[in-house]
Parts: sequence; structure tokens; C-alpha cells
Amino acid sequence: REQALQDRRDRAGSDTFTPVRGDMFTGDHRVVTGEGRTYTVCLHDPPKALGHCSCPDYLTNGLGTCKHILYMAETLKAEPGFKAQVATESLPFIDIFWDSGTREPRLHACHLKDRMSDLKPVLDKYFDSRGRFVGKDISLIMGLMLRLHGDRRVRIRDNLLKRVDHRLQALQLEKMAGRPLPGIRLTRPLYPFQQEGVDFGILKTGVLIGDEMGLGKTAQAIAMALAKSEIFGFSKILVITLASLKPKWLQEVAAVSGEEACIIQGPPQRRKRQYMEKERFKISHYEAVIRDAGAISRLNPDIIILDEAQRIRNFSTKTAETVKRLPKKHAIVLTGTPLENKPEDLYAIVQFIDPYKFTPLWQFATDHYLIPKAAKQKVAGYKNLDVLKERLRDILIRRTWDEVVDQLPDTVTNTYCVEMAPEQQQRHAVYAGRLKELLGRKLLTDMDMGQIRTQVLRMRMVANSTYLVDRETQISPKLRELSTIIDEVVVQNNRKMVIFSEWTAMTFLIARHLSEAGIGFAEVSGKVEDGRRGDLARRFSNDPDCRVFLTTDAGSRGLDLTAARCMVNVELPWTPAQAAQRLSRLSPGMPDSHDVCHIINLVGGGSIEERIREGMARDPDLLTELFGPESGQDETDAARQDMAHRLGTLLGPDFLPRDPGDAGDIPEESPYFLFPEAMVSEQDTAEPVPASAAGFGDPVQLERVLNAGLDFMVGLAEMAAGKKIDAMAERHVRVDPDTGNVSLSFKLPRE
Repeated sequence: REQALQDRRDRAGSDTFTPVRGDMFTGDHRVVTGEGRTYTVCLHDPPKALGHCSCPDYLTNGLGTCKHILYMAETLKAEPGFKAQVATESLPFIDIFWDSGTREPRLHACHLKDRMSDLKPVLDKYFDSRGRFVGKDISLIMGLMLRLHGDRRVRIRDNLLKRVDHRLQALQLEKMAGRPLPGIRLTRPLYPFQQEGVDFGILKTGVLIGDEMGLGKTAQAIAMALAKSEIFGFSKILVITLASLKPKWLQEVAAVSGEEACIIQGPPQRRKRQYMEKERFKISHYEAVIRDAGAISRLNPDIIILDEAQRIRNFSTKTAETVKRLPKKHAIVLTGTPLENKPEDLYAIVQFIDPYKFTPLWQFATDHYLIPKAAKQKVAGYKNLDVLKERLRDILIRRTWDEVVDQLPDTVTNTYCVEMAPEQQQRHAVYAGRLKELLGRKLLTDMDMGQIRTQVLRMRMVANSTYLVDRETQISPKLRELSTIIDEVVVQNNRKMVIFSEWTAMTFLIARHLSEAGIGFAEVSGKVEDGRRGDLARRFSNDPDCRVFLTTDAGSRGLDLTAARCMVNVELPWTPAQAAQRLSRLSPGMPDSHDVCHIINLVGGGSIEERIREGMARDPDLLTELFGPESGQDETDAARQDMAHRLGTLLGPDFLPRDPGDAGDIPEESPYFLFPEAMVSEQDTAEPVPASAAGFGDPVQLERVLNAGLDFMVGLAEMAAGKKIDAMAERHVRVDPDTGNVSLSFKLPRE
């Protein structure tokens, strides 16, 4: 408590404030903060800095003061004639307020026995001679308000009314408990445990859904918000989530409720208009909240759904402070991270749900933190966690996979769209431009089909990380998202995980992150010997410290990875056979078992991954034909044209850029193999494309065909020149038999 008081004293002297004094030293003044917020400070005893304030800190800190009171008192003391003048003053009205120090309503009345004696019989029913509240429940203040309504000699302060309103809401909800509630229609039914979560929170002003990742917290929140709307007449629901999860929320609102939602995005004026759109659900993200606080206050949402709430766990951050100040009637908070054992994370989240439940902070720290005397600002450990869990019972519901496994299907799939960074988008657009030029050709050769496959693969690679295509930069929002998933599933919930990626360069980046995070893992690829792969798989199964199995498709073949029930696909499996092969590594294959596999797919938002994911249902065989084991073999002209047309249709006309990137300067009629940039070697700049995947077929045959084509072009040049070009005799096209890379070398004439 003394530390908390000293902190207010220090900040009263260091923070930036502007005083707006009242007519007297005793009474009401205003303090304007450096952020532009204005609070009313009422000083009952200015020399002793006694009074109250309208700020949120005073309301909950349990200290009976705040930095604004201390600042205003010190400012007034510095004025000439302060002592003489203040000795003659007294508060000219009756002040009824919330006393932060005693945590109850309080009466301050200097003239109750003389000038306002007619009010004494009324006030005596609520306050004793020292002004302390004697009622059994603060909701009784409502009766006092009715009796004093319109009497200008009395001021009942907002800081008290907020506490009374909070109590009245709780009493109202208690009365509703047990009564039949109206049902809601959902377009997608809930599992029984999800319905239990909805029922748990319907009649609460704030609730924390802490189910493990993959158990449908989003669906529960949407259904709960709809139920609250039906019961309380709510119409404005604001979702605050991660920027990468806004598309997911848009899809889930439609899937669960059948309603449209509005994603808040774009320039400031557009965002302001979007908050006032007709859709019930508005979807924003944490970084936007600070900028849009004014627009959100004008919206005055009925319900705020806070997704991935661990983002506000640090209660001193600007984002956390802004979120906690947002107006709302009810709050629904979602987090898959268990918080009962992490009080420092829990405090800020519970403050958003119920600002009075755990306050004051200094008392919470006294009850649950172990703070060494030698380092007073550092937490050495925690205590009384059983008491803390008990205090959470009325607002927290948490289920684990083991608890609800019998209610789940064999597989639960979550797909997260992760927006690419600008650098990724630029490179993706270049590859998309090259692809557009190829798909627009009237006649496609085997080599063209190989280039089509190459550009598609490059787009997939860059959606993972720029490192996969240049081996220099490392820009990867996907890796950041993956690190969050690993922390929640592996570290916080102690579950083993298998991570798949097609490219060893990506597994290298993930392995580096796991090493830096101190998470034990095993890594295999096609380059690891078969015997060693089995040893690594057994270590993953038996060693509790080996918590992640990191692998490519080639490395996982024949391995038993059933120790994990969670699988992450860093990029979408490209064919149904590939998806089934990955899943089979985690499936025990026992008909009587019911071990649920949790599949998490990461998709590059705005990338070719997202478009093909949407279109695979319309043409499920296309990707197998393009990238399957038999792709590129004995393709006819008609088959090539058909596949190119189907790929273009699947991607859609709005996906490929109108201007085909840096390949647009190459005329369509020009032979592709005359432009080295079009056939840039991937040996140093990208993951090698297998010859079969690129569609080149036999490298020896391809080399022979390309050299014959070059002979033809040289012949045309000599016919046009009317003479033999000796320098062009020293030229050769070579196809690397291992990678399929094509190189062209020739000697230019000196003149």
C-alpha cells in the first residue's frame, strides 16, 4: 500500500497536468492530463489533500487519493494567501461520493445541522454521524436518489453512481437466473460443451472463456453475443482481435449466425463511417483501437468481444489502458492460455471484465505475489493460487481437449489467414504477373507448363517467408503466428505438436525459433537416413522434453507420430493425398480409439494459397494433375491448355494483376529461353524445384530439344543477315539433371 501511495506522489510531481481551478480552494476543480482527459477533483480539505476524483484510478485503487488530487492540492498550496483563505471556506453543498479508502459510499456535509437541517432525517437513514454508510447494500442509494431528486443542495457523484449501477446490474441478473430464456437460431449447431459455455455467460456482464485452442471459443462468443442481444435488446457488438484473425471472424460470424459483419479497415474517415454501418458485428484489431477510441466511444458498443486477450496482459501498456477505457455494457473475453497460475497476466484481463473484482492492484499483489525486499519491483513467485482460482469461478470457464474429447469429431481443423508483409506482396505480384502472361498464351509447351508450376511454387514459397526465395531477408508473419501457436499449445498447455512444411528452408527457420525459445524438438527431412528418422520419432514419443516434431513430407514417411494430437501445416497441403498422408502419421488406425487430431492450417492472406483453398471444392483434381507424382508426363497440347484454363478460372480474373509484374516487358511472341531472367537459377535463390514437379521430364531430352530450338533461331538470324555469324557458334543450352535449372551460354562478337 505504501508503494502504491508513493507511486501516486511521484506521478503527481512528474506527469504533465493542466489545472482548471474552481471559485474557492475548497470544492470542485478540474485537472486536464497530457493525453487530453479531464477529471473533476473535489477537495474537502485542501491542506491535507483530502477529497475525491472522477478518474478510474481513484474509483478502484483503495487508497482514498490519486495523483490528480495530490497534484491539485499542491498547486493550490502554492497560491498567495492560501492558508488564510482556506481557513474561512467550507463546502457549500452536501457531497455524497464513493470513498476509495473505505470502499463504500460516504457523506460530507458541513452545514447539515444548521442550513440544511431538513435533510438530516433522510440522510440519517443512510449515513452515521461520521458520514459512513450504514445501509446493507449500496443499491439502496437508489432510494436516497429518489428522495433527493431535484434538490440542488445535494450532489451525488458519478463515481458512486458507477458503483451503484454495477451492483444493480448484478442484482438484476441474479433475479433472471433460473427463468426460461429465449432460444436463438444458429446456422451451425454447437457441441454440447460449447452450449454449456454460452449458458455459463449469458447472464453475466463479463465472462472469460479459456478453452484450449481449437475448441471453438469464437463460435461460443458469437452465439453468446446473439443470445445477449435477444435478452437485453443489444444491437452493437464490437470484436477486437489480432489483425491476422479479422477474416476468420468474418467467416465465423457468417457460418454461425448467418449474419454479415463489417471489418473496420482503411483510412481514418472510412473507419469512422464503418463503425456506424448497419451490421451488428464490427470487427477491429488491437493496433487500431488506440487510433479509433473516439469513434468507438461514439458507437458506444453494447458488447465488446476481446479475442486473444493475452494481448492486454500487461496492464501498463497504452493498448491495455485504451481497451479498458472503452465503453461497454457486457464483455466476452477469449484466451486459450491458462491464466490461473499467472496472476500478472490475469489482473489486466479481469479488470476489463469487472474493474472492481480484483482491485486494488496493491492488495492483489499483497495477496498473490512474492516480492523480495531486496528487489521490491520484481516478482519472485506467487502464493494463494487456490484462493485465486476460487475467485475466478464465477467468471471463468475453461475446458481442455481431454475433458471434451468424446464430444468432438475425429479431426478438428482451424485455418488462420496470415496477411503477407508488403515485401512479400510485392514479390508475390511479380510471380503472379509471370503466371498471368503464361496462362494467356494460345499454345503451351512442356516448358511453359514447367514455368507455370514454377511460378505457382514461388508464390507459395514467398507466402511463407522471403527467405525461401532470396536466402537473405527473413520477412515472415507466418512464423510470428506460428510462434504464438507454439507458445499456447506446447508451452502453456503442455501438448506435443507435429509441424509440417514442404521446404527445408522453412523448417530451418522454425528450428531456429524453437532453439531460441528453449523448446525441445526433433527435426527430420528426406536427407536424414531412415534409421535415424525412426530414432528421432521414438525420442519424440518417449522423451517428455522433446515436444515438437518438425518435418517435411519426405522425412515423415513411415513414422509413427501418434504421441502428438496437434498438427500444424505451415502451408496448406497441396493435394488431398498429401493431406491424408500427413494426417495418417498422427492417426493410430485403431477402430475403437477416439483420439481427436487438431489440425491447424496457416494460409498466406491475399496469396495464391488463399485463392486455391477457396477454389479446391470446385476443381479438386486440378492440383493433383498439376503437382502430383505423374504431373508433366505425356501431356498433350489439349491437356496443357485445359489445365491452364482451369487454373486461371480457379484463381479468378481479379487475382492476377492487370500488369504482369516485371515480366510484362517480355513480348508474348518472344521465345522464353532467350531471356535469362525468366529462367533464373533457383540453386542459390530459392528452394530447388524437383524436375518432376516443374514438368521438365527427361533433362537429357529437354537439353537436346532446347539446343535444336536455339539452332533454329540462329539459322533465322543468319538468313536475315545474309551471312554466317561465327560468334554464335559458341553457344549451348544446358539443363541441370538434378534441379531442372536451365542455363544459356554464348559468346558475343567483339565488334
